[in-house]
Amino acid sequence: MLGVIVAGMDRAERRSDISVYFPNLNSGGVERMHLSLAPPLSSEGFDTTIVVDRNDGSLASSVPSTIPVFSLKAARSVGAIFPLAKYIREQKPSIVVANMGHPNLIALFANWLAGRRTRIIMCQHNHLTNQSAEETKWQHKVLPMLYRVFLRHADAIVCVSRGVADDLAKTTGVPRERISVIYNPAVPVDAAARAAQPADHPWFGGDKPVIVAVGRLVAAKDYPTMLSALAKVPDARLLILGEGHLRATLDEQVAQLGIGDRVDFVGFVKNPFAYMARADLFLLSSRYEGFGNVVAEALSCGVPVVSTDCESGPAEILEDGVYGRLVPIADPDAMAQAISLTLAEPRDPERLKARAAMFTVDVATREYAALYRTVLTR
Repeated sequence: MLGVIVAGMDRAERRSDISVYFPNLNSGGVERMHLSLAPPLSSEGFDTTIVVDRNDGSLASSVPSTIPVFSLKAARSVGAIFPLAKYIREQKPSIVVANMGHPNLIALFANWLAGRRTRIIMCQHNHLTNQSAEETKWQHKVLPMLYRVFLRHADAIVCVSRGVADDLAKTTGVPRERISVIYNPAVPVDAAARAAQPADHPWFGGDKPVIVAVGRLVAAKDYPTMLSALAKVPDARLLILGEGHLRATLDEQVAQLGIGDRVDFVGFVKNPFAYMARADLFLLSSRYEGFGNVVAEALSCGVPVVSTDCESGPAEILEDGVYGRLVPIADPDAMAQAISLTLAEPRDPERLKARAAMFTVDVATREYAALYRTVLTR
């Protein structure tokens, strides 16, 4: 593998190896993000190798052949430390980009075992304080403490929103100026083509407004507030795209509210853009987010957005309410009012799409490439 950039070479000839590390190839935002960034970063002189504990997950079979995948063959994340150290010693990547809580720490430990052979960039995708408060496992509860001890040893730290960065600095004591903010490339290159594809649901094209929500059926997304708000908005229908362990509980609430004919749990949808593009409103009820990719995705479809003003991300995407209404968390009355007001307003899809251009692959590529060059020349 190639090493550091050589001074005086033409940019097209300068190559650096970037190893992006996460546990597996599940269909999560982090994994999709780095797979989408790999091809354009190659044009910037950075060749990406995906390094995983296990080469499994729903994305494993769809990784392009041009993106190498290296499996550490570790059954558990903690078991990846020594294999990752061996990988660093033998493959000598210029930079290892680690993602999420424990993989960030594992990358630091592995690099220490390898004799500090590479530069480590740690990426924080979630609001650390809220995440650790919501998690029940002790491994997640101790994460802020471990961050306070080890985060300072990273060569660079990236957060996906200013809110996440501010919280990380406050929680860990790392100087805020050491933390870079790079927004997620939530809007893919083919977003318009995806939005133009058909969405097969009988509610589209009817005479009643259709609201779309996208996200896992988990506590952090606070669907109970969304359902309670919908009950206060006559005639509006709600499509929820996503799966999760709270489905049965939410079904019970739908029955209790008497809105079963206006709510459809669609489940996992491979192309949510097609659904969002045909919606009258996109709705987010989260208690917290790291960034809120789906908000940017909805804007790229030209769809009006109502979102909770949660930590962190949505308010930054919507520029504090300029591009969509923000409501307090866990407040169904305020959410219902915002839904009704937004549905009654004329739409301005081109204005929303212009805002979404801030969150594209091209923008993120330039910012990551600039960070990589800075780290390599320190």
